[in-house]
Amino acid sequence: MTHEVNAVIEGLLEGGATEILVNDSHGPMTNLLPDLLHPAADVILGKPKRMNMACGLAGGFDLFCMIGHHSRAGGGGVLSHTTNGFAFHEVRVNGVPCGEPAIYGAYAAELGVPVGLISGDDRTEAENRPLFPDAQFAVVKHAMGERAARQVSVTRARQLLREKAQKAAHNSAILAPVPPKGPFRAEFTVSRAVLADQFAVLPPAIRVDPMTVAFDCATMDEAGLTLLRQGAPALDAVTASVMALEDDPLFNAGRGAVFTSDGTHEMDAAVMEGTTRACGAIAGICGPRHPVLAARAVMEQSGHVLLAGEGAARFCASVGLEMMPPDWFGTPARREALEAELERRRRNLPDDGDPARKHGTVGAVACDVHGHLAAATSTGGMTAKRPGRVGDSPVIGAGTWADDETLAMSATGHGEFFIRWAAGHEIDARMRWAGQGLARAAGDVVTELGARGGSGGLVAVDRHGNVALPFNSPGMYRAWCDKSGEIRTAIFRADVHGSDTLLE
Repeated sequence: MTHEVNAVIEGLLEGGATEILVNDSHGPMTNLLPDLLHPAADVILGKPKRMNMACGLAGGFDLFCMIGHHSRAGGGGVLSHTTNGFAFHEVRVNGVPCGEPAIYGAYAAELGVPVGLISGDDRTEAENRPLFPDAQFAVVKHAMGERAARQVSVTRARQLLREKAQKAAHNSAILAPVPPKGPFRAEFTVSRAVLADQFAVLPPAIRVDPMTVAFDCATMDEAGLTLLRQGAPALDAVTASVMALEDDPLFNAGRGAVFTSDGTHEMDAAVMEGTTRACGAIAGICGPRHPVLAARAVMEQSGHVLLAGEGAARFCASVGLEMMPPDWFGTPARREALEAELERRRRNLPDDGDPARKHGTVGAVACDVHGHLAAATSTGGMTAKRPGRVGDSPVIGAGTWADDETLAMSATGHGEFFIRWAAGHEIDARMRWAGQGLARAAGDVVTELGARGGSGGLVAVDRHGNVALPFNSPGMYRAWCDKSGEIRTAIFRADVHGSDTLLE
């Protein structure tokens, strides 16, 4: 696919383009080979990302090209589907069946960006030409079924893409997108009734029939986000949540990570999904803007579970993750905390027990609409920790754990204790073999850790959507959302009326 994208880039340049942004939007969204991509283009890799296939479009561009697209769910083309082939039998906007080009093209029109080029099979062209009559279409295959096609030769396909891209760029100045008029109703007819049951618990949902759920939206931007939410797997949800926290300097992860005693940053992160226990982790690295994406890359692209140190940093750079210089991660507050701790040690003063030096790890757990679980954790460790120290966050079964049969959990606190007691796996074992519920298993483990000197807490969710947030420290920053759709936050025990355990 990289060479086909390069053909489009070359055509756009020949047509007068001066800035080109490529957005990898299929599957894991890490399909393109950055080393082989045309040097004139920037590229967005990985997921989750806002507006998915249209990510980056709001940056003031003059043309939107959709390459390698398929027809809508039920469209009869090669691999035809809309966003999620497992979940959605049909997606409609204002009663009209829509595919991904229609949805994202309408969003582009709201931004004032015309669709210039669509490539795919003949069914894709037939479906979208009436919607985008002034766009160029490159038909590179003719559908013979969902998994069979007559393919144009690779050489001819690349030449066609280049020619159509050149024409699209040349015509961009005269293309005039017509924004669709809202409001919009997005309807999802699902493949199984249980999926409609799960979608229908969201507060904005309207149950149309046993197999259909609808959402009313003011703009196509909102409709697109609703579409993503309904199909988003748990792993994407926890990754996105942790990425947001890594960018906030108030938290001890990513930007805002604490310093080691040498005045450097060594960050750890892990992700795990409960369907197959697939997992990935990194330890002792500095460079990736989002350590959680580094952990996910280990899971999806390395064939390993845990990478550490310089080798992990080289791997992160090789897969195209966004890298930042060391001084980007530090903040004045973290520097002051380091100096205060080093001074305490120089003066041989007793440890004051300040939990801020030991806690601050960020984590997220989720149960998605398919009942699958996932967990993600990211941390800078402890202030003034010994260089090379690795805590529980990247240790699968200690600070991070997910199994669809039991729970997903992410921990924060004194990592050495969570490792010694294999906290995540211990909760799993009590649920699996002792028949305990999430609240009892998680709460008892955290209480027992506290009795042994292991301060901290965790966030957890089971396969039924029950949530537990036990901690034995004075407080724990936490936020949660149950099936009612209400988002709640708390720090201390007194902040919550009732319990931090939410049952069905």
